[in-house]
Amino acid sequence: MNPAISNTLNDTSGAVGLEHVILQLQYRLSSLPWLQVVFGRAFTLSKSQQVEAEPNVYAGSGEYISSLPNDFFTSQSFFRSEGPERPGSVLLSTGRYQSTRNMALLVWLNLEELKHDSKRDDIYLETLKFEVMGKLRESEFVSEVYEYEDESPQAIFQGYDVEKIKPERLIYPYCGFRISFTVSFIKPC
Repeated sequence: MNPAISNTLNDTSGAVGLEHVILQLQYRLSSLPWLQVVFGRAFTLSKSQQVEAEPNVYAGSGEYISSLPNDFFTSQSFFRSEGPERPGSVLLSTGRYQSTRNMALLVWLNLEELKHDSKRDDIYLETLKFEVMGKLRESEFVSEVYEYEDESPQAIFQGYDVEKIKPERLIYPYCGFRISFTVSFIKPC
């Protein structure tokens, strides 16, 4: 597991709302032995006012790092918020509200370097997707998994500038997928 997030995963006591959900999902996904890095939520940082955008995750000490495919990790993932949070209008007996938010988990990997029991000389994304979806569905926070995309880097990294990715990182043995889902969580008043 990435040392930059291991300390965060060990202490989720102060986290609330979406932050708590993402930390719990990171913890759950980190149990997949083949998934080397489970980043948290990516924020879109752009150096210009153009459409080009790059997903960046907080690495600690005031630093952000790009979560686009790179040479550093055999497999990596990060979360992305898909639209606004929808706060519930019903006050629960606890004095809190239940909110929902659409999220996506983006996973990118090098199949040649991946350490997986099903490793073979083909694109075995369905096996990997099944394992990730199982971990998401085990969570009490995931209310629905509603979309899966693996056709092209442009579709997987929709909303981001894939021009920054080296062309050789966009073809076999490199591949990835995007799973879209809805989370529900309790929000303090």
